[in-house]
Amino acid sequence: MNLFANATNRYVSSTGTIKLRAEAQEQDKIPDEGSANASIKVSTLKDTQNKSLTVKVVENRGRYSGNTASWKFVFKIDKVK
Repeated sequence: MNLFANATNRYVSSTGTIKLRAEAQEQDKIPDEGSANASIKVSTLKDTQNKSLTVKVVENRGRYSGNTASWKFVFKIDKVK
């Protein structure tokens, strides 16, 4: 399983938005994959905030077809003063 998490904006203005993306991809001949996205307005942040995204990957072929795997990605966002 390949896992990838990304926050596209490392530094944003006080009126900006932070975009988060999490992906999971099965290591297989025909990989199954899933992703989740979220946005957080900087103006709503206090000091530190955790944001979790759940990514579900559904097996689409073979004897395990229909089975799911869930991955939880947790982003820790610190507001720098």
